[in-house]
Amino acid sequence: MEAAQHEEYSYDDMIGLLQELNKNLDELPCELFSEFLLELTKLFKILGRTVSMAFSDVTSKAGIIKANCQNLTDPDINALQPFVLYEISKNIAELNGENNKKKGHKQGPYNKYTSTSRTLLRMMWFMDFNRGFLELVANNPEDSVTKCAKQSYKTNLGIHHPYTIRQAASLAMHTMSGRTLFIPKLIGGEFGPQETKERIMAIVDLINPVKEVLWRFYAENNLEKLP
Repeated sequence: MEAAQHEEYSYDDMIGLLQELNKNLDELPCELFSEFLLELTKLFKILGRTVSMAFSDVTSKAGIIKANCQNLTDPDINALQPFVLYEISKNIAELNGENNKKKGHKQGPYNKYTSTSRTLLRMMWFMDFNRGFLELVANNPEDSVTKCAKQSYKTNLGIHHPYTIRQAASLAMHTMSGRTLFIPKLIGGEFGPQETKERIMAIVDLINPVKEVLWRFYAENNLEKLP
């Protein structure tokens, strides 16, 4: 699948990107995964400007993952799992752009480097949040979008954030669009209750294998607590 070109969120693009990722679970393509993250940021724009701004760092993190893969030409690695293993072999998996000198990279190509390993971990937290959020929206049609988002954030993402970020996220989620605006844009149109649920769960069911293979890979390589 070619990279999504629409400036606005598209249900078909989201499904297409996830289907392609599911075809390559053992070696998830860096660029395709980055496009998926960017599609999620487009989705959050539907929920309101404040929410979109609260999660704006996802765009920069998608850029880091994509750029790191593009900049590495020897060896030429274009998939997430092999790239993370390469960073481990080079002792650069923990670099965040600020701790580089302390980690022994005062000079050279990695003195300002931000690792894919660390960045991807944070995007896995974000995937957990989105998966939980969408599942709650699908299965609880009487609950507001804000309630579903706050519940998933508390369980999946807030546990990784300091107090100040949790408070900012909570305030942002209170400004989220209502279901009547959000749902049709999320699933690409107006549908009956059952088909609405099925279309939302189609996204959830495609996210699950991607996040599960990444969490398994991180557990196997003791990467779950990268700083």
